[in-house]
Amino acid sequence: MLASNFDWSLWVPKGSTFVLADISKIEIKEKYMYDEDGKKRSRDYAFAYQLAYENKVVCTPMSPFYDSKDIALGERYVRFAFCLEEDTLREAGKRLLQ
Repeated sequence: MLASNFDWSLWVPKGSTFVLADISKIEIKEKYMYDEDGKKRSRDYAFAYQLAYENKVVCTPMSPFYDSKDIALGERYVRFAFCLEEDTLREAGKRLLQ
């Protein structure tokens, strides 16, 4: 289980290098909810920006993988890849605790 300061649940597949995180309970700061042109971002994109800027960890927003009628479902999830060196993954874990 990934330890962090975020209130999320993780879905760990049995045969993949990816983990999905349900971010529906995570508070996203208002400044990340809008792009530089003032256009509202989807929740998963806003979280991805917040995580990248504040924790220096990247994740993939999942809404683009959903059909347009189901985008609201996809906005609840982000994906983390675990196909990196162990030291890199440990460093990312430390940053998630910040």
